Parts: sequence; structure tokens; C-alpha cells
Amino acid sequence: MPKRKNSNLYEVTAQMDGKRRHFYGRTKAEAIAKKKAYVEAMEKAPLSMENFTLGEWCMAWVEEIKRDVSPQTYTSYRLTLRKHIAGAQIGHVVLTQLTPSMFRSYWQQLLDAGLSARTVVYVHTLTREALKQAVEDGAMINNPLDHVKRPRIERTPVSALNKDQVHLLLSSIDDEMYGRLVRVALATGMRRGELQGLSWANVDFKRRTISVNQSVIRKDGHEVVSPNLKTASSRRTITIDEGTLEVLHLQKAYCEKMRLKNGWRASTLVFPRDGKAERPLTQNYVSKKFSIYCHRIGLAGFTFHSLRHTHATMLVAAGVHFKIIQHRLGHSSFAVTMDTYSHVTPEMDREAAAAISEII
Repeated sequence: MPKRKNSNLYEVTAQMDGKRRHFYGRTKAEAIAKKKAYVEAMEKAPLSMENFTLGEWCMAWVEEIKRDVSPQTYTSYRLTLRKHIAGAQIGHVVLTQLTPSMFRSYWQQLLDAGLSARTVVYVHTLTREALKQAVEDGAMINNPLDHVKRPRIERTPVSALNKDQVHLLLSSIDDEMYGRLVRVALATGMRRGELQGLSWANVDFKRRTISVNQSVIRKDGHEVVSPNLKTASSRRTITIDEGTLEVLHLQKAYCEKMRLKNGWRASTLVFPRDGKAERPLTQNYVSKKFSIYCHRIGLAGFTFHSLRHTHATMLVAAGVHFKIIQHRLGHSSFAVTMDTYSHVTPEMDREAAAAISEII
């Protein structure tokens, strides 16, 4: 019988292989569902933990945590582990026979095959978490990945546009709604999916704020608006400038004009795919259209995500505190913001040189 652990969570338990496991949820149904998912995953696996292979354990683990992550994250975890662990030779090794040297050799093999260091680190992180659970459940004594260093990721500068490139880009966009999408992206630093899912209910014209409460994710082959965001800190409220406020007023008027002129249904989305259905712009449309405009004006090496980098870089150059930048971007930690944007732009370097010359 489910019981409350505290004022917020319900708890259920299950006895598996002589060890009691605890499952928690905000409701009784959620706690019971987590227990059921775990039991089903274990029933599909070998009867004895001693016979678990790495691949079998990782796939069982990802099913166990399914309800604790977003659908998009679950899909990413499952596909990554299935491709690089369960589907590889190392995935057939029994847990108790795994050694650190096996993983070192396999990570190097992936790198030699052309896989990026970032992807190998992702595989390393997921596998280590799965094996951490194996140690806690008594399936193995030690986690071999505790003694394996992650591949080093070479840090590359973020691709941010300078002022001249921003003006050139904005002046070249001949699609008025897409132009306003780019303008809002530059002014807020919002992620592509957050802009796709932005609704009028989350735009406060009086307070001059945008509340980021939902995003567009891919689910079952379709892109849908979801309350699931990348991280908890992604849920935030951003103050916008007068210029951006005017752009949003123009977009609202545009949607109303299309409703009256072309029979659009009144849209709750700020940037709808079309006015006859509540469908968001697709990721492919947003990204490809940006690439087309960049190609037209000779801007190479930029993606739609570069607008987010541009927003942050402009704030750094303006002397805005990194804590404020962290909030506006919805980063999970101050360290992420510092690590990504603590570089020096050419303009900042010239200003520093000028300041030194005035002092000495």
C-alpha cells in the first residue's frame, strides 16, 4: 500500500533479489507506475544478476528511469545505449567481467572510427550512471568506469555574430514573420524549441516579460508543444526591451490580419506554422531557413543556435554580470555560463588595449 514519505511524495517498495527498492512519486499512481516499470524491466532481463551483460543492464536501466526524464531525453538515452553499448561487442560482456581497460580500449576505438569526443563522453556518462545503479543493486562490486577518464573535449569558440553581421542578416530576411522570430531570438537568447513553443499567454506586454514555460519536442515522429524543458532552470522569466516589445506587437497584429484575411484560426502560438491548425514551426524549417539566409549574404559557420550565442556574447561585451546571463539563458549552473562565454571578443580585446594605453 503506498504511503506518504513526506508532505510531497508517495512511497512504494519492491523486494528484488533479496534487496528492498523504494519508488517515489508525487501521486500514488506515479509511485506505483515507477515500481511496475522497474519490475517489468527486471523480468525481461536474466533471472540472475550474475548473468547480466552490460547491454542488457543498460537497456533495463534506461527503462527504469523512463518516468524520471522527459520523453526526448529518454529517447536520446535509449538510442545512444542501444547503438553504442547493447549493439557493440562490449555490450555482450557480463557485468562482473568488465574492466577499466576494456572501456579505455572501446572509447579509443570509437574515437578512431570518427565519433566525436563529445559523443563518446555522452556514452561514457550514461554507461557510468547505469553501472552506478548496478553497484547499488549488488549486481557488481565496483564500477569500472570510476577508474576511466572521459575523453578530452577540445573547446571550440562559440559562433557569435558581430554587430555588422547582425544588421546584415536582419536586413536580408524578406519573410516578415521569420524576421521577427530571428529578432526575438537575438533579444532573448531563447532556445529554438522554446521560441517554437512560445505562446501569447506567456508574453506580458505590460510587464515587458516573456515567461519560458514550454518547448517543442519531437515525439513519435511529430513535433509537439510540451511543458518539458531542457532543465529545471530553463523555466524562467525574461525581461525584454522596447524594440522587442514592438516586434511582438507587430507579430500579434500580423496573426490577427491573417486570421481576418485568410481565415486563420486564432493562434495561441506566437510563431505558428500555419493559422488553420495549432501546429508549431518545425525544427527543420527554422534551421534550414536560417542557413539559406546566411548563405545568401555569405555568412559561413553559423546556425540558428548562433543567435543564442550572439545574445550572450553581446551581454558579456556590455559588461552584464554572468549571473544575469545565466538566468536569461536558463543555464543549470553558473559554471556552464562561465565556461561557455568567458572568452574575449576582438572588440573587447581592443577596448582593453585602449584602456591600458590611457593608464600608462
